[in-house]
Amino acid sequence: MSDKLLLGLLYVDKKFKSPEDIEELLPHLEKIFKIASQRQTFSQEELYLLKKLLYKVERFEEFLKDYKNLWSDRFKLKGRL
Repeated sequence: MSDKLLLGLLYVDKKFKSPEDIEELLPHLEKIFKIASQRQTFSQEELYLLKKLLYKVERFEEFLKDYKNLWSDRFKLKGRL
């Protein structure tokens, strides 16, 4: 199981470069977080990659939220998008 987590983290770290990549990588992210939630301990490399992944998700989430708000304001879209 730890091999799957490390391989998944390495794959996502390599592929997750821009906010637009989040949609393509969402199934991988869900699987990584599911495997990680079942684990009690992590290697140093896994911890580093998990922290890096969480940082990217948080940073890109803010960008995507601002980007969505910018376009919804521009086109005067209201309600749930």
